This record gives sequence, C-alpha cells and structure tokens, in this order.
Amino acid sequence: MAARISRDDARAWIARWDEVDRSLANEMRALTSEAKVEQLAALVRSSYLFEPSAFREEENQRVREIWMRLRGLERS
Repeated sequence: MAARISRDDARAWIARWDEVDRSLANEMRALTSEAKVEQLAALVRSSYLFEPSAFREEENQRVREIWMRLRGLERS
C-alpha cells in the first residue's frame, strides 16, 4: 500500500522541485555557448555508457515520418 502524504506536504514538495527547475534554468542561461557545446560533446562521448533504447528503431521511424512530412511541406 502506498504511503499517503498531506496536501500541504505535496505542495511543499512541488514547490521545492519548481525551485530546482528555476535554478537549473538560470544556470543554463548563464552558460556561454561554448560551455553548452562542451556539455553536449561530453554527453555524446559518454553515449556508450547508456543502454541502447529498445524502441530505437520505432523512434527512428517516427523521426523519419516527421522529417518526410516537413520536407513535403517545404516543397509545397
């Protein structure tokens, strides 16, 4: 059986996560473009650490469909 929390505790929990989100957004805005590119490069370099998605082919197909639709709109 799941533990219940009070409405006030739930609101406080949400408020704390909202503060975390605001803080992260502020940190990202403060980063230079170069720092953001470095972070992206580090993530790409570490991609081998993550298990491939079981849905990768399905995801790729969805991306292809969206791309083809956008390309069709571009040519119209």
